[in-house]
Amino acid sequence: MGKQKNKLPKTAPKSKPAPPSAKPDQKKSEAKEFLQIGGSPVPGLTLRHVLRGHKDCIGHCRWSPDGRLIASPSFDTTVRIWNVETGESVLTLQGHTDWVNSVAWSPDGKLIASASKDKDIILWDTQSGERLGKLPGRAGSVFDLAWMLDGYRIISCGSDDKTEVWNVETGELINKFSQGWNIAVSPNDRVLAVSANYKYAEMYLHDTAVRLFDLENGKLLEQLSGLQDWGAKLAWSPDGRLLAIGTGLDNPRIAIWEYKTARNIVFLEGHTKNFRYLAFSADGKLLASKSRDGTVRLWRTDSWITVAKIIEPIGDARSSGSDNKGLAFCPFHLPLLLLVKKILSFASGIWIWMCCLVVT
Repeated sequence: MGKQKNKLPKTAPKSKPAPPSAKPDQKKSEAKEFLQIGGSPVPGLTLRHVLRGHKDCIGHCRWSPDGRLIASPSFDTTVRIWNVETGESVLTLQGHTDWVNSVAWSPDGKLIASASKDKDIILWDTQSGERLGKLPGRAGSVFDLAWMLDGYRIISCGSDDKTEVWNVETGELINKFSQGWNIAVSPNDRVLAVSANYKYAEMYLHDTAVRLFDLENGKLLEQLSGLQDWGAKLAWSPDGRLLAIGTGLDNPRIAIWEYKTARNIVFLEGHTKNFRYLAFSADGKLLASKSRDGTVRLWRTDSWITVAKIIEPIGDARSSGSDNKGLAFCPFHLPLLLLVKKILSFASGIWIWMCCLVVT
């Protein structure tokens, strides 16, 4: 695929129909509030655990590769490891001096990397909780991490407007890309999707494009322009066929972009504020979207209709920032969905849902 610029269409060209906008199914998507353990807000969703322990907002949580554990980073400067079956906190990792924004598991599940506002990326042993070392410091806060399947490369992005690829074993910087607000690595580890932050957008005349890079040679593969705002949320489908792009402040919507044909196939509308997170289920049959409008929606990926909508309490003014982003499906075909919401003014919990929505 050559270097090119693709613009997400806003209106239909005369010769081709525009991508359809999938409106929520009002009957099926009636919003329900979070309930107690065992509660079911909509048929097919049952609350299994509420994980409490963090004393501040929670960032990008991650399932372990085998689906048995969850790692949760928090603004309380700690990372907690949770047993999914029992709901217990089995380890608390302490070593950062500021907010911890994100974590990433090594492919074998033996190590965790944590990213913080203190500019550090720390490596931990997941059995003992021992701090093993850290990667060279960045120029700003580290927002997000992705640990690649080969086991020795970690990708990080942050407030310094850059996305960097590191060798975990040597600490060497392998590659660097401009832009770095949100990142998503394709399932085969070959393509890196990066969205612009506000500094990059302003510097380059409101350039809000999402760029796709080849992770082997660093070359630009695609440039998706026509987005409504900077900082698009990104998620790849498990088969790598689709890239979900959530963007827009005034008119938030999710663009579903087909990688092979380099075209947008549908817009998903229904949220009223911009997005916190997007995630596909392990079987690719559902897409979950978490928004600052205080709702989580589940979309079928065959028809793109909303099959469930859950209300989460909208927190105080501080919750309008980059906190409480947690949204992730279990990496296997276990029907478990992780969500994060506020409990008290400056504390959050992790809600584990048994997700048995029938999608044939």
